[in-house]
Amino acid sequence: MKKAIARYLVLAFVTVIFATCTPKDQVDIDNLPEYQAYGVYNNATTLFSYRQYEDQWSVLTYETSYSFRIQNYDQKQVLTISSIPRSVQKGATFTIDVAVYGIDNITPGVKTVTAVRKNDNRLLLLDQENEISYHVFN
Repeated sequence: MKKAIARYLVLAFVTVIFATCTPKDQVDIDNLPEYQAYGVYNNATTLFSYRQYEDQWSVLTYETSYSFRIQNYDQKQVLTISSIPRSVQKGATFTIDVAVYGIDNITPGVKTVTAVRKNDNRLLLLDQENEISYHVFN
């Protein structure tokens, strides 16, 4: 009887611990802001974005993927997002390669992203682990 009570108490304790511990809060992908400019965002904070009449943006297309680039020659800043699949469906998860020059607040490297929104030649990609959104031409 004592063993049964002890097992019950241990089981109850473990259940309470796991019920109250939650993983890191996840980004609500359905409530991401509607970004107006192409760029990189951390929730509502702009890390780097295209500015009309100051910057240039371009797309370089390959057989199955493309690269999106924003650059400013005067300020010597360049953001390139590569390996974006040419055919992307909402909800698809894939990796992109982010490269920067002259931009300190964006970490370059390979990122795993999910296609969150696609409309009007705009594609919103979300790196949920780092809570970073990439708003690119599509």
